[in-house]
Amino acid sequence: MLHFWCTVNSSNLAQREGEGEMSEHKPDQLMTLSEVAERLRRSEAQLRWMRHNKSGPPSAKIAGRVMYRQSDFERWLDAQFENDGNPAA
Repeated sequence: MLHFWCTVNSSNLAQREGEGEMSEHKPDQLMTLSEVAERLRRSEAQLRWMRHNKSGPPSAKIAGRVMYRQSDFERWLDAQFENDGNPAA
């Protein structure tokens, strides 16, 4: 599994409004199309079709590869159960 790591410097730190605390962006694991397809028990072609129809989990093309943030995938999956699998709901 690929990992996305950022270097901590002043541009990575953001001050929360009204709290006065500093927080840093936490790294998020990236998942490949095949890893997401495996988790959903779908073929890669089916996942590509879901991506084309915008009915699948959020993704981005990074260096020519379709990648998914694990946290986005988990939120999307949870939403499918809350909406009873209906993406329009």
